[in-house]
Amino acid sequence: YQRREHGGRLREISKMSSRVSRDRVADVVLSQDAIRSLLAMKTVGTQEGLLLTFAVLDVSRYLADEDVPLVLNEEIRPNDFDVFDLLVSDGGVKAKMVLSLRLNHLVHKGALLPGSVLQVEEMDVRYDETKIGSGHDKLLIIKKAKVLSSSGVRPSVDVPFAHPTPERWKDPVPLVGDRGCYLGLLDEDSTNISTAFIRQHERREEDRTAAASRFSSKNNAVEEVPESFRVHSSCPSIMDVLRRRLRTSDTFAQDVVGRVVRKSKLHHFGAPLKKNKFPFQFSLILCDASGSVQVVCWSTSALLYHPSVQLGDVILVRNYRFKDRFSVPELSINPKNPKGLIQVLNQEQYSLWSGVSVRSVFQFVPSRRMSLYADGQEVDFVGICLFAGPLRRVRHKETDRSQFHCYRWLRLADHHCPTQIPIKVYANSQLNLLQSITPGSLLLLNRLVIRSTTVDSLTARSVWLKSTTWSSILSEERSLALDLDPINEVFDWWNANKSLFQLAHFDSEYIVPNQRVESTMRRGPQFTALCRKVHEPLSVTPLSQLQSIAESLAYLECQVVVVQGLLTDISITQLPLALFASSSSSSSS
Repeated sequence: YQRREHGGRLREISKMSSRVSRDRVADVVLSQDAIRSLLAMKTVGTQEGLLLTFAVLDVSRYLADEDVPLVLNEEIRPNDFDVFDLLVSDGGVKAKMVLSLRLNHLVHKGALLPGSVLQVEEMDVRYDETKIGSGHDKLLIIKKAKVLSSSGVRPSVDVPFAHPTPERWKDPVPLVGDRGCYLGLLDEDSTNISTAFIRQHERREEDRTAAASRFSSKNNAVEEVPESFRVHSSCPSIMDVLRRRLRTSDTFAQDVVGRVVRKSKLHHFGAPLKKNKFPFQFSLILCDASGSVQVVCWSTSALLYHPSVQLGDVILVRNYRFKDRFSVPELSINPKNPKGLIQVLNQEQYSLWSGVSVRSVFQFVPSRRMSLYADGQEVDFVGICLFAGPLRRVRHKETDRSQFHCYRWLRLADHHCPTQIPIKVYANSQLNLLQSITPGSLLLLNRLVIRSTTVDSLTARSVWLKSTTWSSILSEERSLALDLDPINEVFDWWNANKSLFQLAHFDSEYIVPNQRVESTMRRGPQFTALCRKVHEPLSVTPLSQLQSIAESLAYLECQVVVVQGLLTDISITQLPLALFASSSSSSSS
């Protein structure tokens, strides 16, 4: 490491000069023992003139609250409220550090990702005085750094934490501020928090507020459903519970049993520079033979039950609270006062329940009848994925630089018609499942909206599908477990005819799944003729602005532009054969 004399004395960072690791990761030498030396420093402040090389194990994102500018001593930039924590390793131990707000562009542009190699030139070592009991926990802030390598490095995540290890390093919670968990790095409505941490956090909150709570311990406690529990045919229906609600208080202890017919994505409603520990919410629609009711989960209850409750499950709802939203009753599940419970029942537990069957949850429409439905109609579709496009991101709002939603273009086919149906599928809090989709897999997509393009009366109507907030992706394993005839028919057809199809999985940046549906304006091969017929202004981007537009895009962000110019050259690009995969022959192109 560099030594630098300041005020007639060598800086304390010079003590690390003789300890350099010779273990290379992708031809990069990591600064071993650097983390231990930083934590052992007796003085705090800005450390300049460093050349510390770390391997980035993980990058975590969260929304800045009112404590972040105070702790980091930096101003929040307009429309950029992200804060990033880095889990880095020096080859011997690992530690969590905060990235300066001035370096957010490294993550936004995709240069700083898990697996990158980061060279730190300036750091700020200080204590976070906003947290009680954290006087002995140092906060390491990366003020100036550059990325040596953006990918290709896969260091081991099994290295131990540096000693002494702050508690906030072990738990998946942000280092700065009062946020309770991290957000997804790519998608706004996804989290990487575990169920075990949520349960541990709720137990801590119960122990902390038990003495001061104005509610009794009976109302705060929740009784788990035992394995011997059975739903009887005489249990109250949803309509019975709603009628009794009119004559009782807001909190009602009677259990509600129903089948999940709709499930929304996990909504993140956190506001920047505001304190809200777990700003999450999602909704369910429960149905039985008498009617339906909406169940809304809040805060940690939303994080706990969203991954465990699936479409078509029969669940039991207990310790809910009644709310009237726009004169429509709903059941609210909160983490406390009282602590609500949602329990997924197995088939043996609800065998005597006289409710709706799982067949009534889905309204399957075959591909040959898709063109008979009007635009905006919600349908369910089951088919085989024959094309899987690359993952793309789109801004939630054009003026917002931090909120993104991820989507992919898929093409699905079934046994009713050889025509492939293009589908624009958003992540909807299922980012890992969306990324894992490969051609040849069976998928069930719920609550899709029909969209179409009609150029003129002589051209056939082009139909495509798009997911909504209530859309869900069911994997092949989950779909086959439902044991429904439309799903089994598609599965049997594919096993008998898969050798006749060629699958396509493109990771290339310049291949789009369908030229008719990728544009947000008017779609179709007759684009020129169509533009003369519509009365909408056509926004053409000058070629001189393409460079600035490209520089403003975030990692994996997709933006559609229309350009015009004189064609000066045509070249043919040879695609690698690895992009094409055929189940019948590996040499087919």
